[in-house]
Amino acid sequence: MPFIRKISLLIILVIFGVKANSQDMTLSRVCENGNNNILTWIHPSSFCDNFISYAIYFREYKPSSPDPYALLTEIFTDPTTTYTHINANTTFGKKYEYKITLNYLCGGIPKTLDSKEKIADLIPPDPTLIDSISVDPITNVVYISWFPNKTPDFSDYSVYNSGIEIKITRSLSYTDASNNPKSKSISYEITGYDSCGNKNSFGQNQHSTIFLTSSIDTCQSSVGLSWTHYKGWDSISKYYIFRSINSSAYILIDSLNGKSNSYKD
Repeated sequence: MPFIRKISLLIILVIFGVKANSQDMTLSRVCENGNNNILTWIHPSSFCDNFISYAIYFREYKPSSPDPYALLTEIFTDPTTTYTHINANTTFGKKYEYKITLNYLCGGIPKTLDSKEKIADLIPPDPTLIDSISVDPITNVVYISWFPNKTPDFSDYSVYNSGIEIKITRSLSYTDASNNPKSKSISYEITGYDSCGNKNSFGQNQHSTIFLTSSIDTCQSSVGLSWTHYKGWDSISKYYIFRSINSSAYILIDSLNGKSNSYKD
């Protein structure tokens, strides 16, 4: 029965792959916190036998001519997943590189698992780009939506209104009911934090709402409209003009090219 034998072989390979992946020792991040560096790691989901210790090693970061690692500390409590290197950043310009070794027994024989090396993460995440902002003419609230940030260790989005942080969230949208879009054009920007609290700079991707004003000419029985341009996109193709009479549903009455910002009805 060759078909059954193929299935059995596939199952064996999958199980073996899962077991191998569970043996990784990962130093997930090193975060600078004032004078200190905070190390966080992920220990294997399973290892052979008995836990002995975590050994944390460090050395001055010299990419071209690295020194040997020195033992910083050894931790004999499991599961411990964090350690603070006190006063690691008190010497100006000096950076440290770290690795962690898991020491354990396998059938009575001492074994070790090493993590990969890491230095303190001081790199902010990539910019977060706004998709669009829009105003609901009925509820008078502003809807902001943005594209997901693909930075590997990204953590939280921060919503700014006219340069003031108003919300920290992990969602991809936010509804602002605290400002009146009928009184002025309102500007928004989304920045972000990574897992170490690094934040990308402000002022890279602002979007501003359209602010519409009107005037009535009773002699000509006309309404004059003027508006501020939507800011944030590279170009505007068209503006569409809708009209509501006596609170009825809005109906499309005209469209203009994206360079226009006035209209007479």
